[in-house]
Amino acid sequence: MKSMSRALIALLMLGFAGGCQTVKIDTDYDETVDFSSYQTFGWMPQPRDATRNPQINDIMDNRIKRAIEGELIAGGYQKNRSGRPDVYVVYHTATQRQVDRTYIERWGYGRRGRLRRTGAVRVESYKEGTLIIDLVDAERRELVWRGTATGAVNDLRQTEKRLFGAVERIFEAFPPPPEDS
Repeated sequence: MKSMSRALIALLMLGFAGGCQTVKIDTDYDETVDFSSYQTFGWMPQPRDATRNPQINDIMDNRIKRAIEGELIAGGYQKNRSGRPDVYVVYHTATQRQVDRTYIERWGYGRRGRLRRTGAVRVESYKEGTLIIDLVDAERRELVWRGTATGAVNDLRQTEKRLFGAVERIFEAFPPPPEDS
């Protein structure tokens, strides 16, 4: 159980652990939606066993929710504690194994003093983690905004700081600017 918990924590690091991998942030949204009409948010009810990563423990779930709520509140949204909010929030996580191959070219002098080119291939295997944050219009039950962070999962240190940093970067593009009519 402890190793599953560590694997999950590593997933949420999203690559802020240094190395050659970087965190890729991406957002998408429905251009027909007026995001200024949204003022409240709430968590989308979901069955724990059917839609959630089984490795998510309560500590990490609370950490992720705290990071997302903090960004929404900082953006002027209020958490709806009763009734239906304007938007529902839901997050998803995933990991997969990746392999990077890098050709390293070297030049040097051989035994007879001639310049030669040699090379080697460096193969690096790592886990790639993804955090997806969705905002769903509560009235229409349609996805209106999605933010994603994807990167290498390497280091178990500074988990909370890295998670909050990834969520902050995702929400830099929220709310999207209004479309010109």
